[in-house]
Amino acid sequence: MFVYIFVAILMFVVLPMLEQVFKDFKTELTGITKLMLSFGRWFQEIGWLLLLPIPIVLPWALAQIPHREPVSPRNRTWRILNFTILALLLIGFLFSMTALMPLVSLIQTVNSPKK
Repeated sequence: MFVYIFVAILMFVVLPMLEQVFKDFKTELTGITKLMLSFGRWFQEIGWLLLLPIPIVLPWALAQIPHREPVSPRNRTWRILNFTILALLLIGFLFSMTALMPLVSLIQTVNSPKK
């Protein structure tokens, strides 16, 4: 749930601020950043509601996968929890990086002397 909250804060708070900065400085955005901004707009409108079940459904779905070797219920629960956290952290990290790449380019452009 914490990772989901992190992604929601990124989409609802940070992303609109970054989008405004990019517009103000007329920064050229990469394709992945444009895709992320589009996803952020979708997430703000209805996506957050559609993706809300992921932290509940994903662990349940992983629990349904049969294993060859017997695993204690406690170990199985920890494996599912760790996989879910890893997947959501990876998604959050990718969105963070796609937001930061144009910012680095913008800072370099602003700081470089005009020729």
